Amino acid sequence: MKILIFLLLLSAACSKPQKPEPVPAVGLAGSDKISPNPIYEGLIDEVIERDQFDYVRIGQNWFALVGVSLKAGRQVKIEEQAVFDNFHSKTLNRTFQKIIFGKLVSPKPANGPKPVESH
Repeated sequence: MKILIFLLLLSAACSKPQKPEPVPAVGLAGSDKISPNPIYEGLIDEVIERDQFDYVRIGQNWFALVGVSLKAGRQVKIEEQAVFDNFHSKTLNRTFQKIIFGKLVSPKPANGPKPVESH
């Protein structure tokens, strides 16, 4: 009986564990960049600057961006970071039906984050 247990343990120790099949990474079409978040692209229709935030409207979508300084008519790409429904901005005293907090992908912000103004 001891020999049988020894052989079973030896057999288990010598067998190679099975590795899972690799899953290919999926990126943006025509790009090697891997991004799990949606990318939005378009011309800016409206910009509202408050403190360190720029509230940017592209079509019907509103975006909140940090550390950028953009003007209407500019072509941009924004990577989604978070989406909020019925988001109330205390700074603007306004409720957005839907707002996308994002990161500017293109054009790159030139001088880093804007300084926060103290009141």
